[in-house]
Amino acid sequence: MYTKWVALTAVAMIGLVACSLPCHAQAEPTVPPGQLRGPDQLPPLRLAYDQFPDNVRERMRIVVEQPTLARGGIVETFGCQPDLYTWLLDNPDKTSNMWRQLGARCVPITKVEPDVFSWSDPDYGYVNWRLVHRENGMRVWFADGKVRAAALVPANSFQAVLVARYRGGRDGDGESAVRHQYHLYLKTDGKAAAVVARLLGASAPKLLDQFVAQLQMFFQGLAWLADDQPARARGVMRGVVPNNLTPVSLDVPSMAP
Repeated sequence: MYTKWVALTAVAMIGLVACSLPCHAQAEPTVPPGQLRGPDQLPPLRLAYDQFPDNVRERMRIVVEQPTLARGGIVETFGCQPDLYTWLLDNPDKTSNMWRQLGARCVPITKVEPDVFSWSDPDYGYVNWRLVHRENGMRVWFADGKVRAAALVPANSFQAVLVARYRGGRDGDGESAVRHQYHLYLKTDGKAAAVVARLLGASAPKLLDQFVAQLQMFFQGLAWLADDQPARARGVMRGVVPNNLTPVSLDVPSMAP
């Protein structure tokens, strides 16, 4: 149950359950960092708080500077069209729905208004999050909510900041690719933090590492699929993803006998 509590707390930060997503992208960069043929270097991890909305700026600062847990994902490079990857980042509700159509266990995400999303479950709680900063090569989200490990367990409040850094370019074979890395900062109330420390100890960071890896796969997986298996991806992307970003499958007609 304790593992589930941490997983739900982490996952609820952007409204996803612990998804079973197929891992097709490479866990190590196909092109060493700095090699000119590969995607550009990731932008520095610098948060300019004055660029964030006034109503969340100080709360975000506290989460980032005084987190209960904070982890950074591994740097990954994977083949895809950079513009499609960026579109997926900006549309997590549609991304989740497409994964569900492919059979992955992702909860529905509701788009409340532009750049604002929500998730709720009568047994496990709720989360609201918004995209607070958008620039070329970076997205920053702020989330807050309450989650519980089971229906009869009191809900625990949390706040979180997720930073996605990415760059588009070409891999070692000259094909379009993206390099990315996510950083996650989680802050819970004092009581919840004490529970995590007492029950999980050194295993808590590892659980968060696993979640960040799943989160990176959540966005990169569909972008990779569209590049590697366009016919399969087009089936779920048709009518959802803008036409100029939808993968084109070249069906070769069979030869008549």
